Amino acid sequence: MSVKFYQRNITVNGKTFPSKFYLGDPDDFCIEPTFIANSTDAGNDAKTWGDQGVYGTNASFFGLDANKKGYMSALHIYDNKNMVDKNGFNLYGNTNLETSSDNASAFDFLYYTGSSVGVKSKTGSWYNTQAGNQGISTMQWGIGGFNMLLSNTTINSETSFNNALVANYPQIKAAYKDPVSRTAIGYRGGTDKKIVLAACFGSNFGYSNGPTMYEIRLIMNYLGCSIALCLDGSNCTKISYKENGSNKGIDNGGRQTWCRIRLKTAAAATTDWTGV
Repeated sequence: MSVKFYQRNITVNGKTFPSKFYLGDPDDFCIEPTFIANSTDAGNDAKTWGDQGVYGTNASFFGLDANKKGYMSALHIYDNKNMVDKNGFNLYGNTNLETSSDNASAFDFLYYTGSSVGVKSKTGSWYNTQAGNQGISTMQWGIGGFNMLLSNTTINSETSFNNALVANYPQIKAAYKDPVSRTAIGYRGGTDKKIVLAACFGSNFGYSNGPTMYEIRLIMNYLGCSIALCLDGSNCTKISYKENGSNKGIDNGGRQTWCRIRLKTAAAATTDWTGV
């Protein structure tokens, strides 16, 4: 276990974003449901995570139907299974199917097998192709999101990134240009082999004036990532951590989320919280 927690102001694209992030081995993290029955209910979910000894961020995208019942609109792999297929996890039902209004068929996902980290590209319906085509049973955890295309060496400007992002995700909504708080996950390959789990905010850790997806790309590149995905953000952005020996949480907007990516209990117990 070798997790470190950092708090920094990161300046990219002429703007400065208050950021908090974890740096640890892939085996230090896990993904799990939060078992929140109604994601539109306001609450202090992120803050109570820390109170319960749970430290991490929100995970990725979800949707709501007309009855405000949720479904995963991005793949979440939880102990070698698609989260909606995990035994005992039927609160939201097996409705992990994309609709015309979401981006489920567009998401890439980052995964950890227990020995290696990789990214799989969009393949259509996660629910219908999961076991045979994705190898989910070999993965300890995985999380879907928008690939920040760090390996694309032709991207040299915000315009070229936006063009590449839209080309890769034709269904993406214009919100990728919005300046809001966002959560991201990345992987530092080479000899480092660390996961970076970050939450980036606007001024005074606020909801607005946060980074665009292009600026998330710059931040994750600055943090040394060779792979990075932008996860759910805006009023879903939340992070729980420890500061000066006390549990802390930032909950941007009070919107509770369907799942989280967090430190395992043993990793949290040995984390360096000094924030250097």
